Amino acid sequence: TWTAPVGIYPTEVFPAGLQYQVTYRTLQNLSDVQTQTTNETILQINLSQNDVYIYSIAASIFNSNFGQTAVSTFATGTEDTTATTINSTAITVSFRQLQYCSADVTVQYDLAYAGVELDTTVRNVVFNITNQTTSGGSCEPQSVDLTGLEEYVNYMISLSVTITELGVNDLLIAEVMNETFQAVSAAPQNLTSENITSTSFCVTFIPPTNNTQNGQITSYTVTYQGELFNTTEYNTNVSVSSVVYPLTESSIVCLSDLEEYNNYDVSIRANNGAGEGDAATITVQTLEAAPTAPPQNVSGLSITSVSINICFNPPPFIDQNGIITSFNLTYFGSPFQTDSVTINILVEPTAYPLDETVCSNLTNLQQNNNYNITVIAINSRGPGPISQSIIVTTNEAAPGVGPANVTLLTIDSQTIQVTICPPAQMQQNGLITNYNVSYTGDPFDTVTQFREFNDTLAFPTAMCSVFNLTGLEEYNNYTINARAVNSAGSSNVSNAQTAQTDEAVSAAPLNLTSENITSTSFCVTFDPPSGINQNGQITSYTVTYQGELFNTTEYNTNVSVSSVVYPLTESSIVCLSDLEEYNNYDVSIRANNGA
Repeated sequence: TWTAPVGIYPTEVFPAGLQYQVTYRTLQNLSDVQTQTTNETILQINLSQNDVYIYSIAASIFNSNFGQTAVSTFATGTEDTTATTINSTAITVSFRQLQYCSADVTVQYDLAYAGVELDTTVRNVVFNITNQTTSGGSCEPQSVDLTGLEEYVNYMISLSVTITELGVNDLLIAEVMNETFQAVSAAPQNLTSENITSTSFCVTFIPPTNNTQNGQITSYTVTYQGELFNTTEYNTNVSVSSVVYPLTESSIVCLSDLEEYNNYDVSIRANNGAGEGDAATITVQTLEAAPTAPPQNVSGLSITSVSINICFNPPPFIDQNGIITSFNLTYFGSPFQTDSVTINILVEPTAYPLDETVCSNLTNLQQNNNYNITVIAINSRGPGPISQSIIVTTNEAAPGVGPANVTLLTIDSQTIQVTICPPAQMQQNGLITNYNVSYTGDPFDTVTQFREFNDTLAFPTAMCSVFNLTGLEEYNNYTINARAVNSAGSSNVSNAQTAQTDEAVSAAPLNLTSENITSTSFCVTFDPPSGINQNGQITSYTVTYQGELFNTTEYNTNVSVSSVVYPLTESSIVCLSDLEEYNNYDVSIRANNGA
């Protein structure tokens, strides 16, 4: 098709128009062929494939030449040019050479290619072919590998020829389009995390760069695994909201039911038609939460009567939920120190999770007291559950003070009843099992003696115990005190109390001697009983006498003592008169006291 010359001839003078002479030749047949037409177009059919046609057109009126057009060329046979995708980064272009191989002509081929949307920079492969003829006279098929292409990109490929000798310059002879295969994607980008709760977080990310998606991203595979806990590998799939290529929108994945304060390794891969791509990774630590289990293996040992050693293990690793910073140890006593006391035990967070046994001493406790003890673990989010309570009893100690009260009651001349009330309950320091009673007599039985009276009572006790001290000396003053005794020892001595046994009848006077005064009178001298046998304050003596042959009637007389002291030591004398001469008299003398 061509356009008539402009302004050359008056159409009103030559209404019939111009006559055109069309001359053409091909590379296969260099002989000129001519045809004439008055139209400004010519249709040619049954052309030879894979050949170049060269046209020149001249216009004339009455055989007057108006000039020849510039040479125009076009090619046939583009169906013989094909593009085959080899892989995601290479396409092979195959074509038949132009059927102009026998002449001594160099054909320069220019293979230009560029991506339609990506990789749009035009690249060229230029090569020359001279006289490549097969034995059959047709030119060799050619193929060129285009490599280093971008994945999953449509490439427009054009093939042009230049034949300098024939004046053919950059003639487009074929155009094809083909798409590289998809390849696995590069890793997603810009992974950021946000904690939602202590058991959940979200990860936001954007797709790989446009030229590294390498295919249509349809979803993401998210793999996550805990480092300390929850170490099983889990997978989840994240769909994309719009299927476009290349993908530009960001995505978010939220993971839940996680373990508290645990590092999670998260990897995200983009999925396209070629499969899972490279992984982008991020490590996210969940937030702390209060411990969900109490300390374990709480045990106690009484060290002394006023201190207890407590040891325990932290909660199980998976329930610590954060760095344990301290423990609250709470205790209260029974029956004493009943008010609850809490102490805070700080720990140095050298490692997580905490794996060391923690021990602490409770001091200034009450002796022989039951203590109810519990422990709570604490991290930055607060306290956890309370442990099971244990009961630890402090050791006994000797009673802190002597019996609270000692009272005495004389029962008889050899017995004193002793009533002992225990020390104040908080000073008993153990189960009172017996009382040690010490007693010293005056003026007799002066060597201090001890008696132990067993009386196991409840602990603590307010009941007083009653014991009898027997076998004492008559009419003797006794100083008595007591000590309370438990398994750890005895208390201080109580305040001393005194009591006197009752009087008892005295023993007989001693050393009776007689002296005749006249035939009708004599005197008897005697000493009091020994001091320990006087058994009371001698106030007088009763003298009884009776004759054997004569004067056989029994007579009594009373002899006073000159001084009332105890024990009595002075001798006494009694003189009897008006007796019968030369008669035997039986004389008996008895000491009289309060008994």
